[in-house]
Amino acid sequence: TGLLFMIIGNYLPKVKQNNTIGIRVVWTLQDEENWSATHRFSGKLWVASGVLCMLCGLFGESIAALVLYIVSIMAAAIVSILYSYLFYKKKMAAGEKLKIQYNKKTIVSVFVVIFTIWTLFWGGIDISFHDNDFTVEAQGWSDYTVDYEQIDSISYKENLFQNGNDRRTNGLGNLKYGMGNFRNDIYGDYIRYTHASCHSYVVMDIGGKILVVNGADESETKKIYDTLREKCQMN
Repeated sequence: TGLLFMIIGNYLPKVKQNNTIGIRVVWTLQDEENWSATHRFSGKLWVASGVLCMLCGLFGESIAALVLYIVSIMAAAIVSILYSYLFYKKKMAAGEKLKIQYNKKTIVSVFVVIFTIWTLFWGGIDISFHDNDFTVEAQGWSDYTVDYEQIDSISYKENLFQNGNDRRTNGLGNLKYGMGNFRNDIYGDYIRYTHASCHSYVVMDIGGKILVVNGADESETKKIYDTLREKCQMN
């Protein structure tokens, strides 16, 4: 991917105004000067993004590297479009009248880009403890309530999913959260409410059904584990 972006970046400044290849937004297509300036800028940006993608590839096991990899790819496209718009606004401010005719396709494309970025990071997990049960309150998926008396065992695990063939079967999965029904070689079908930023987990056996939860970091996960053990002993 990095090599591809570097090749495209070197090619972009040479592309003439057309309706097939390049940064084809309303501001570039209706102004040749905007097209040229945008593609000169985008060429450098895409080459830089390609180099960054290659560097991220050296850290294949890192979630941070994965996030940076995806962000660098999206930024190459989004910043190019933003530059074109700002170039257009600059010309308008200088008194160069350029009437841009917006169409539904452009508006839909912008909305799709914003929505895609939003879904990559959207969600939330919060665990509330009560006298007889606890509830995993999930933003982006359904809440999950468990009675303490239903819990057969509780264990604290680290790096649980590093080597497992883990896949989502019915739930939400993005760069920050995993929620819903999953399946792997360790537990088979199980339920998961986890933060991607933390690699420690609380694993519960609830009548033969596995539930995996964690906090945003290791200390928060340990607090969840200690609280659950205390609640289960009281009940």
